[in-house]
Amino acid sequence: MAIDRDDMISYISDASKDLYGFRMRYNFSAMTDQELIDLADSYSDDLQAEFAREDAEIQRIADSVGVDAATVRRWQDEEEYRQEREFDESYAASFAPQEQEIREYDEVYS
Repeated sequence: MAIDRDDMISYISDASKDLYGFRMRYNFSAMTDQELIDLADSYSDDLQAEFAREDAEIQRIADSVGVDAATVRRWQDEEEYRQEREFDESYAASFAPQEQEIREYDEVYS
């Protein structure tokens, strides 16, 4: 069976990032096609198990507060959006002192 090695390597890299938060490093050039397929299958199994654990945890939370799983997922999405927005605002604010210094420098040396 012919595989697209680049696609397989990309899948393995992305799957490891999803599972572990970083991209695992492998010597892909030394791996056979079958070794790549086996590794990708292993990651696929691990991802499916992780999704099942997440679904079970979401359902447990939903049951404990008396809402459906879709509501819990919406709450998660809203919280993630709020945290990203908060980070973006604090990141932008971290440049404010530098911008003031640049304006003062421009006033003195213009």
